[in-house]
Amino acid sequence: MLRRLQSKTILTIAVLLLVGFNTGYFLPRFPSQSLNLFNLVPGAFALATPANYLSFQGQLTDQNGAPITTMKTLTLSIYDALSGGNLIYNETQSVTPDSRGIFYVQIGFAAGNGVPAGSQSWPLMFDLPYWLAVRVGVTGAYLSPRISITSSPYPLTRSSVPARSFTTGANPPCTDTTNGAAKNMGFGVTYTTSASTTGTIYIGLTFDLKSPAVAASDTSTWQLVWGTGSAPACNAAPSGTARGNSYIVQPGATVFLEMAQSVGVTITGLSPSTAHWFDVQATDNSVNGWIYSKPVLSVTDIVSSTNPSAATSFVSNANTCNDVTTVARMMGFGLTYTTGRSDQYSGDIYVTLTFQTDWPTNSIDTTKWQVAWGTSGAPACNAGATGTPVGKQYTIADQTTNHLMEPQNTGFVLTGLTASTTYWFDVQATDSATNTWTYSKPQMAVIEEPILPGVPSNLYFTSDANSCGTASAAGVMGLGPASGSVGVYYQTSSSSSGNIYGTFTFNLATAATSGQLATWQLAFGIGATPICAAAATGTLVGNSYSFNSEAAVVGGNAETVSFVLTGLLKDTIYWFDVKMIASSGTVTASNPQLSVSEATLGDIPHSNVHFMSTTASCADSTASAVMGGLSSSATNGVLPMTYTVRSWGTGNIQVTLNFKITTPAINLINTQWQFNYGTGATPACSAAVTGTPVGNLYEQITTAAAVKQYSESLTVVLTGLTQGTTYWFDVRVTDSSVDTWTYANPQISVVEVA
Repeated sequence: MLRRLQSKTILTIAVLLLVGFNTGYFLPRFPSQSLNLFNLVPGAFALATPANYLSFQGQLTDQNGAPITTMKTLTLSIYDALSGGNLIYNETQSVTPDSRGIFYVQIGFAAGNGVPAGSQSWPLMFDLPYWLAVRVGVTGAYLSPRISITSSPYPLTRSSVPARSFTTGANPPCTDTTNGAAKNMGFGVTYTTSASTTGTIYIGLTFDLKSPAVAASDTSTWQLVWGTGSAPACNAAPSGTARGNSYIVQPGATVFLEMAQSVGVTITGLSPSTAHWFDVQATDNSVNGWIYSKPVLSVTDIVSSTNPSAATSFVSNANTCNDVTTVARMMGFGLTYTTGRSDQYSGDIYVTLTFQTDWPTNSIDTTKWQVAWGTSGAPACNAGATGTPVGKQYTIADQTTNHLMEPQNTGFVLTGLTASTTYWFDVQATDSATNTWTYSKPQMAVIEEPILPGVPSNLYFTSDANSCGTASAAGVMGLGPASGSVGVYYQTSSSSSGNIYGTFTFNLATAATSGQLATWQLAFGIGATPICAAAATGTLVGNSYSFNSEAAVVGGNAETVSFVLTGLLKDTIYWFDVKMIASSGTVTASNPQLSVSEATLGDIPHSNVHFMSTTASCADSTASAVMGGLSSSATNGVLPMTYTVRSWGTGNIQVTLNFKITTPAINLINTQWQFNYGTGATPACSAAVTGTPVGNLYEQITTAAAVKQYSESLTVVLTGLTQGTTYWFDVRVTDSSVDTWTYANPQISVVEVA
């Protein structure tokens, strides 16, 4: 109910919200039967100046419709719910309407003067839906209902920017002694859907599973379940809704088997502002206790107002393939996804894939698998290798002569797919012998980014062949690069919201030691990337997980974890690694790959800037064309003279290259250089010519028998580059003699505009 200004004066406000380049209308009205409420009339949205203020325009009239022209105080408050909820921001401003009663304020201009103070500083992220509450004066009731501002300011970020959530379960481990009866494991991880959710979420659940050291034939079968209401306790009766396939783990030995389990799914039809719990239902085949523990839950909540939401898909089936060959074959998973229309969706997808592996009996064997994808008909079981591989290959090593089973999981990103096209996804498998490995129960969760004008998606994928063995019982970094190599990293966008959803996969191998335990935990940081076996550093993410050897032969397995990070800095390189602890002997981590979905702010114009420099130096003493090697030295673990084209980019970039030339102490000889770029391995100093030259050939001539130094600079524009691809930048060099010219201290500046 509105507070009266005078004893006989009623306030009526016609509201116009001005935000973003998007054009649209607020159509809802407050109830017309009460003169004590706002009337909200349709109005167009436009860009506020400056852009980080939310413009609010209205008209004050009395109960007879006459304009109010005297100064009034307005309290402007932003909440995260239509009613109740949390106060996100609050301020007061004095307004003096014009002769028509029309006033104009910029919310955010008076930041810090609200009573009580809001819980966030201005400007807000606008990555969640908000409602504006208004009252005249600084006390009394707010006008009701609140005004939804989801349709207007979100083009500043993304109308369908996903809400991110990461939860680490605090419940104690659950010892499952079900003996054939399904029970819930009481993980206690929950997520409350956004008030403006589309009802669809994309989740990754990772947890630790430890077998009893009793019988090689013990099995435990688990399946993801979810529900509302009170979360189930450890060993509670089955409850919730199952999603996807069930997966079986069998140790194959009488020593305990411990490993991380991971699964990704999408869930649809959820209600907004509702708490949901996530758990697994487990069924053991004996009374021996399997232990379920350390759950972490990563959630992307698909939020939308007027623009298209991200497309999501979840598929699973019971396909089974017995692989008995020693050459690469397809496993016939039959998983497909059809991309959206070109006017609505980007062709950029984020995928998690889970499947069951069943190991041969009475052999010590290995199988290697790698994700592949393609179009046309999906390959059948044991079809010849086909499709395009994604990321790295992972090895499973059978350590016993008994029967083992366990699931596998990984994540990856593909960009630039063709609209309205069906793609299949499978794994290529290669065994070390003709013993039978069984691949089965595939399931796949997919998000495809929508097209939002001026507000692009940003997906990223990288993989590396680094391998690092450690015998440390204290904990060291396990996947950092060797000197001069490159690690797995992500550089946030210049327009980053600071929130990313990621999936990290790597291969873990134990030594030929029975009962050896390897413990690992994801870590990230900025600055110098830790090299192999460096002291533990960075910020740890979520829980630690363990993997153990079962027999005195080398064992191996792919390990995966999904995670969410918030509050990251813009335009900043973050490295990702695992902290490794070995109980004895050597534990080896290798083949890391990283998938990232970044919530990108909708700055107008949208752009990304990139600057790197290094002390690389190349002494060229050849009289033939060679590479200058300016991109071959690592700084902070990242090859500095590189740039990864954004998945949202046009493929057109401007590059400025600076470096220094030092001449030999010889008169009247010359060197010639030309800008060069390419993909793949970066060329070393004096390596054979490679890459694509751009622009003119430039020449430097010595003018005296003395050493001199010159600064060189060149700006080029490259067009038609591939989204999501890393390009190196270098010079190709040709000297007139074998005397030494030195190319050193390169730096690049890159600008990419959507």
